[in-house]
Amino acid sequence: MVLASVVLALCSLAVIAIRQGTTGRYLDAIRGSETAAASIGINPLRPRIVAFVAGAALAGLGGGLLASFYEQANYDQAFTFFYGLVWLVLVVTAGSRSVQAAIVSGVSFFVLPQLLDLLFRWPSNHLASNPDISGGWRSALEFVDPSWSFGVAFILFGIGALTYAKHPEGIIEAQTATAIRKILRAVPA
Repeated sequence: MVLASVVLALCSLAVIAIRQGTTGRYLDAIRGSETAAASIGINPLRPRIVAFVAGAALAGLGGGLLASFYEQANYDQAFTFFYGLVWLVLVVTAGSRSVQAAIVSGVSFFVLPQLLDLLFRWPSNHLASNPDISGGWRSALEFVDPSWSFGVAFILFGIGALTYAKHPEGIIEAQTATAIRKILRAVPA
């Protein structure tokens, strides 16, 4: 956990440094209009190569950490189509252009299914540890099926995909922009 936290901090700082540096400014200009960027002398090749190399380095580092976690490098085990789709929706929904959104997506990917599993297993565990419960409470607790956690995860996945239609920049970016606007309105001119 300590190693993962240190690697996360170093990678986050590297990404922030690239985004705030010359390469990041060039990439923002190219994203806005490649023709306009070229007209002021920005060659799009160098920033794109730097972004590609940095992304490949981060992916390689992540793959190495994942292989050390599983104690083997098995592509079929670690990278199924479904996991790739969930990762994509999580990152795009949270915001693909911010470090904090990537962190929230990573934590959500692992924590949310565990929380849903615990939530839907709680009624049966509670009944097992308290067999004297009877009446309406027992019926209500027996009604909840632990397998529903998988279905609820799919529903949340769909809601996340739908929020992209309203906030294409991502939820975290939208919330950050809203908070900044509120702060700026509150500050007297």
